[in-house]
Amino acid sequence: MAATASEVLRREGRPPAGGIVVGPAQASTPDPALVYLSGDHPEPGIRSLAAAEALARITPKITGEDEVLVLLSGGTTSLIAAPETGVTSAELSVIYSLLLGS
Repeated sequence: MAATASEVLRREGRPPAGGIVVGPAQASTPDPALVYLSGDHPEPGIRSLAAAEALARITPKITGEDEVLVLLSGGTTSLIAAPETGVTSAELSVIYSLLLGS
């Protein structure tokens, strides 16, 4: 999805200015302006937490003048995951395990 979006934007003369792509395995970035991160799947783990932290660092930099594309597919809730305040990452893992088993 990111590769196609980048390609279309470049053809339109609007190349990506930056961003992140998160997938389940290590891969190369589809565009030099994008950073590729690996998340964990089907249950969130340390890489999923790192991806969520990266997203949290990027979003405050977005201004009202920026055009933002958000492309989501199945598995995103695991690939980019962080627990709510008061929930530990271990508890989050248990929650996902219970949901997957239901």
